[in-house]
Amino acid sequence: MARHRHVLGFALALVASAACGRKTTESLGTVDPGFDLQPSTSVEVYETGGIAGFVSDWLVRKESGAFLFTRRRACTSATCPPALDSARGVLDRAAADALFEAIARDTAGLHAADFGSSKSAADMIDYVVRLRTNSDVVTDARGDDGTMPPQMHRIVEAVHAAISAARK
Repeated sequence: MARHRHVLGFALALVASAACGRKTTESLGTVDPGFDLQPSTSVEVYETGGIAGFVSDWLVRKESGAFLFTRRRACTSATCPPALDSARGVLDRAAADALFEAIARDTAGLHAADFGSSKSAADMIDYVVRLRTNSDVVTDARGDDGTMPPQMHRIVEAVHAAISAARK
C-alpha cells in the first residue's frame, strides 16, 4: 500500500508539474551543442496513450544517477489499480554521464514547444520531455510519435535505454 501511494504521489507530482510548471522563455535549444548540464539537472519523460492506454513516467537525476519508472493503465478514478510495472534504482556513474551527455547534445535546437499531435492517430503515444535544473523547467517539449523532432526522439530513446539497461 505504501508503494502504491509513493507511485501515485510521483504521478500526481508529474501531472501537477505539467499543469503548473513554469515555462521559461529561455530553453536549452538556444545554447551551444556543448552545453554542460548542471549537477542538479533531471530529465523526465512522461508518456500517455498508445493502443493499450498506458501512462508511463521515467525520471533520472544527473547528480545521483537515481531513476524511477512506473507504467500503469490510464485511470481517472480515485481508486486506480496499482502500477503494472515499476522500478527504482541508481544508474552507474558512466551510464548517467553518457545519458546526460547525449541529452546535452540533443537539446541543441530543441525549443521548449508543443509539436502537436498527429491527425487520426488514436494509437500514437504522446510524450512530454522535461529538463529541470534547480527545480526550474528549462526545457518542456511535447509531441507524439509522428510529430516529435528527431532530437526529442533520441532523448526519449536514451532515457528508455539507460533505465532498461539498469533493470537487467
